[in-house]
Amino acid sequence: MGSVHTCQQYGSEKTIAQQTHTAPYTQPHRNQKGEPAEHKAFRPVLLKILHIHLKTGEKHDIIKPDFTELSKLTGENIVIIGASRTDSGVHAMGNVAVFDTKSPIPPERFSYALNQKLPDDIVIVKSEEVPSDWHPRYQDHIVKTYEYHILNTEVPDPTKRHNTYFVSYKLDVAKMREAAEYLLGEHDFASFCNIRTNVEDTVRTIYELEVLESECAYARNGHAAGRELTIRIKGNGFLYNMVRIIVGTLLRVGRGFYTPEQVKEILEAKDRQAAGTAAGTDADAD
Repeated sequence: MGSVHTCQQYGSEKTIAQQTHTAPYTQPHRNQKGEPAEHKAFRPVLLKILHIHLKTGEKHDIIKPDFTELSKLTGENIVIIGASRTDSGVHAMGNVAVFDTKSPIPPERFSYALNQKLPDDIVIVKSEEVPSDWHPRYQDHIVKTYEYHILNTEVPDPTKRHNTYFVSYKLDVAKMREAAEYLLGEHDFASFCNIRTNVEDTVRTIYELEVLESECAYARNGHAAGRELTIRIKGNGFLYNMVRIIVGTLLRVGRGFYTPEQVKEILEAKDRQAAGTAAGTDADAD
């Protein structure tokens, strides 16, 4: 499969999210202004998370299932608010979450304490206290970056199977880059989201969309011809399967099934059936 703040897909998708500024929010022990309500001793603690997800299945919330250890550690009923969820098989580097606590544990020590208890595929990179109105999702400015890694070689590389999507056919990178230009800016991406997407607004903004090319280990060592492509997308948010469908559509451009100009038509159609299949396994296509 292929490899996205940051997250990666089973084999190839990676996500990086950067969030700045603050906006008030409500969570346990907060009033509508985001201020501590009755319990002045509560402190918000931010967790920066690295998560490697190699399983298939439904969309994966990396926050809730594994942080019962936090309640055990503090002796409190901890409610964690995360920045975002990831699609099946997506790795996350730099995802963030926040929780309130009255624990005497210094905020910067939570990362060390939790890492002793969490499974091997989750690591707390950093923990720190943040302002009382800080929220991981409601910010004045949010930038998320997804990277989809493609191994474009004659034969697969077993050492890359968990972080690249293997493609053996030749790809016209110049045409893929030309097609990517049509997706820049604010658009209705209804053509590029899973038909089961449960949102009212499918308008998103893409700030950057690059198709990068680098030498792969096979070519470097003279074993086989090939290269590694990285499709890097920066935006203010992404719909369910949006990145995979964009990648799948660009791959069809690279193979010559679509012209670059047809991507503009697909975008304007606002119809999922108009775009290419989602990159990844057959189970990922919709």
